[in-house]
Amino acid sequence: MFKSVPSTVFVILLLLSSACTKEEYVIDENFSVPGLEPSLAIPLANTDFGLGELIMPLGLEDEVINEPGTQMALMFRERLFEIGLEDLVQLPPLEVEESYVADAITAAVFNATLEGADIPISESYNLPFDFENGEQLDSIRLGDSNLSIELQSSFRHDLSITLTIPEMLTPTGEMFSTQFQLDYTGDVPVMNAVDIDVSDHLLDFSAPDNENELNILADFIVTHSGEMTNAGDSVYFELALSSNSIRSAYGFLGQFTGIAEIDTQRVDVFENIDAENIYFADPAIELDLFNSSGIPMEIDFTSLFAPTNSITQLITGGALEDIPVVLGAITPGTTALTEHRIDNSNTDPSLSDMLSEGPVDLIYTAAGETNPEGFSHNFILDTSKVSCDATVILPLYGAVDGYRFADTLDVDLSTDLGLGEEGMLTIDDIESVQIRIIADNGLPIDTRMQLVFLDSLQQASDSLFMGQSDVPVLLSGIVDHNLPETHPDHGRVVAARRSVTDVILTPSRLEELTEGGVKYLVIKIVGSTSEGNSGEMVRFYPEDRLAVQVSAKIETEIDISE
Repeated sequence: MFKSVPSTVFVILLLLSSACTKEEYVIDENFSVPGLEPSLAIPLANTDFGLGELIMPLGLEDEVINEPGTQMALMFRERLFEIGLEDLVQLPPLEVEESYVADAITAAVFNATLEGADIPISESYNLPFDFENGEQLDSIRLGDSNLSIELQSSFRHDLSITLTIPEMLTPTGEMFSTQFQLDYTGDVPVMNAVDIDVSDHLLDFSAPDNENELNILADFIVTHSGEMTNAGDSVYFELALSSNSIRSAYGFLGQFTGIAEIDTQRVDVFENIDAENIYFADPAIELDLFNSSGIPMEIDFTSLFAPTNSITQLITGGALEDIPVVLGAITPGTTALTEHRIDNSNTDPSLSDMLSEGPVDLIYTAAGETNPEGFSHNFILDTSKVSCDATVILPLYGAVDGYRFADTLDVDLSTDLGLGEEGMLTIDDIESVQIRIIADNGLPIDTRMQLVFLDSLQQASDSLFMGQSDVPVLLSGIVDHNLPETHPDHGRVVAARRSVTDVILTPSRLEELTEGGVKYLVIKIVGSTSEGNSGEMVRFYPEDRLAVQVSAKIETEIDISE
């Protein structure tokens, strides 16, 4: 950004200067040219940058709206939360214990039966799922799931048992059925246990009279062993369906209110802005809520909290709670988008009041409910997500006080001014050095500027302006406040304003700087909007520029006889 002029330029300027005069320019003891006094202007550094380049040190160049003719804005986007299927639908554990018990009549029938004869017995059991949120499901496709069955018989006969679940379909669409054999060998109880992988099985509750229920049909075939049957002899079984995941679910998935999110969002832009006060007149937070499930949801941000603020710490109600119902996707594989904007018009205290304190952290609390308007036909897949992206837009329209910016350039005063062993001048040849700063300020901010000299270790050795009262103020560009505030050009710079500042360095001060080994020059800028305190806002555009030229004018007293 800054350019240093090498010593060769100084030499060329020195050799080609023909307009220089000196009262007495001594060539040797016997020759002099009266009235010759050289006066040279040497460019030391210059910079010319637009506002977009001023924003770059913030590390937000990819998040700045920077289009010619368009008001600039800082914009950054973050994902606030993401809710998956496991947060919205969970299959309750299904554990059941059932039995068949022979009464006295049945025992008498068994005892009257010949050895080796088969006696069929059929029983059915109804197993409802205990959903808690009013779910009325049509179907569930199981993910990683297991069906555990344990059987125990006190009959002194062989048993063949078939368990059928009509509502459970295999991946190929067949009704689930499994068989067990309990062989009597002289001791009771006779036991058997099995674990069955039912992953990708479908639970079909679509029958009109089904209320989220599984029906288990148990068919027992008792092969008479010749031993007696007693009243109270039984077949007992335990069944447990456990599912670690669900691949899909269809139907009314209930009204679930347990969705809550509390998180902290880092606002890096405020951490990087070095300013005493900054006011964004028209900030906004745009929420994009994506829903790839078929479940409509109501999501409210119950509060927005800025813990580091001293005045406006909390915003509640208003736009935070008036978010439209998040639409569900129409069909699997699609995503519904619901948009909502939070700005000064729908917040109290205003969003500007909160953001003007420069909160580094914003803590938000969100709560949600599924199917807020009651019954609807839903679907959800294991890939379904409900997510919220927040785009914070900070148009560069407002006021700022004490904005700080600095840039460092390499300099070598001795070389640039042609001093020292390799130069053509010494300190003794110089009467004074005049440093001139010409600034063309096309920014809508008044700017105070300081030049700081650093040594090779980048330690400050001196500054150009000795006291605060001596620091020049570069008045802002000419700003148009005559247009209505609603006009896009209200508060915009219409012309740059030039400032010229001269500083005289005595030979002794110049000697301190050169002998101090000055290797760097830091240009420090502190900017403020001049009429911000009176409520006048300004706008920043990419075309707004600040150009600074730093040059030196040397008054010399040279005796060429030496």
